[in-house]
Amino acid sequence: MNKRENIYSLSGFTKVFKFTLLQTFKNPAYRASLIIFVLVMSLVGPLQSIITKNSMKSAEEALDINLVDSDIKAVTIVNTSEISLNEGDIKDAILWLIGNIPLSFTDDTKATLNSLKEDSVAIIISNTDAGYSVKGVVSDDTLVKPSDLDSLTGFVHERFEQARMAQSPLSSAMVERINAGITDGNVFTYEDYKAEKNKTIGGNQYIGYVMGYCIIAMLLISISNSYIMTSVTEEKTSKLVETLLVSVRPMALLMGKILGMMSYALSILVLGFLGSKISNLVMAAIFGSEITSVSASSLNFDMFTKFGVTGFLIMLLEIGISYFSFAILSGLFGSACVKQEDIPNATGTVMMITMVGYIGAIMGGIPDNTVINHLMSLLPPFSYYCLPIMYLCGRINLLVLIASFLIQGLLIASLTMLSARTYRNLILSDSSTPKLSAIFKSAKA
Repeated sequence: MNKRENIYSLSGFTKVFKFTLLQTFKNPAYRASLIIFVLVMSLVGPLQSIITKNSMKSAEEALDINLVDSDIKAVTIVNTSEISLNEGDIKDAILWLIGNIPLSFTDDTKATLNSLKEDSVAIIISNTDAGYSVKGVVSDDTLVKPSDLDSLTGFVHERFEQARMAQSPLSSAMVERINAGITDGNVFTYEDYKAEKNKTIGGNQYIGYVMGYCIIAMLLISISNSYIMTSVTEEKTSKLVETLLVSVRPMALLMGKILGMMSYALSILVLGFLGSKISNLVMAAIFGSEITSVSASSLNFDMFTKFGVTGFLIMLLEIGISYFSFAILSGLFGSACVKQEDIPNATGTVMMITMVGYIGAIMGGIPDNTVINHLMSLLPPFSYYCLPIMYLCGRINLLVLIASFLIQGLLIASLTMLSARTYRNLILSDSSTPKLSAIFKSAKA
């Protein structure tokens, strides 16, 4: 290498960029991949919504009690508690639930149990030391299915609970508050309490955003990495790179290829976003607006519009940074490949780093712990997959966001310097192997 040559020179970058972008869109495989991924990204949100809504409907139907075809032919309600039941209301409910069968009310538990038949059920309501008890009882030779007995008992239990609360001295507002239950949380200190209160988005919606962004980032990074590595290796093995290096500098060759492929990846992102918006609008027009709100935001580009212009720019910036970091790494490993057979090993190494960051970001986001959130946001490769969502959902503050961007910027600068020192040697070498040790060895040469 000419020692006087500027190793950071980008002379010829424009030529390489245009050449890479043009060749990418000329390639039928790349065009087919773009169409497939855009269709998947456009349709997966509405399809997920439909599947989720159907699942919810099936669950509601499964919980809907219907005992018309059951073997229950007579019901006796034995109430020995001080809570009075509206017998007319219960009769109407049983008529709707089972049909026109004999229904009787009594307080004689012993006589009722002695008269049980194989197709009859007794519901025993009584006082206990702890409160009240509602139990379903059948005969030893009963024909009644356990599931039908449980459904009927639960139904009467609900009616008794309504009567019990209505007859209490509490106001209706207090009854509603009691029925709402208690929201439990792991808040122990004042600082924890403030952090919990400052979270703008929580629960399943937050987890949905974490998983959705991780999937989109991982998908774009993985696609681009494999393309860059394959392209670099093909040019190296075909000796085309030797011709290119005559007119362009090594850094210009690498950066032009990376940014050319980035344009291709961003076209997938933009078209996928537009396709997602259009498909959601169509689904909302056909099925109603609720169809797009029954599922989480996994792999749904609508999340890019949920946080305004600031949120959109932060997510787009982080995708660009994470892509660029992995793209440089892919270019380096690709330049260290001697033959096509080396590509799987090199791809596997980069993919391992990609998956560690992807899985770590998801697993670290699920606990929603303050310490873990900050660590995930500051440490690459985890921060590539979770930083925007952590900030936009209130898990980290602006200072942590800026610090993470600075760390990622320093990492990109380090990778760029490493590329400038090693790319020419690796791309022209026929004896290196796709290992990190070979890259650092070339940097020292």
